[in-house]
Amino acid sequence: IGTFLNPNLLDNYGFSPSQGMPQGAITAFTGLFLHGSTLHLLGNLIFLAAVGAAVELATGSWRFLAVFLVSGLCG
Repeated sequence: IGTFLNPNLLDNYGFSPSQGMPQGAITAFTGLFLHGSTLHLLGNLIFLAAVGAAVELATGSWRFLAVFLVSGLCG
């Protein structure tokens, strides 16, 4: 939704494969939460709702958060 209000958010804080590595730690982190379109965001939210609760129950909240952040940074 933030990209609708300010389209420059993706340019300033998102990850762009054409630029190679992220510009810094903040860009690597904020790129996890920015989405290119509403459909992309909805798809991620549906998958997280369908699978995330079961994974969190199996692993615990802190481990789930750690895996979420590490896999997002690696992705």
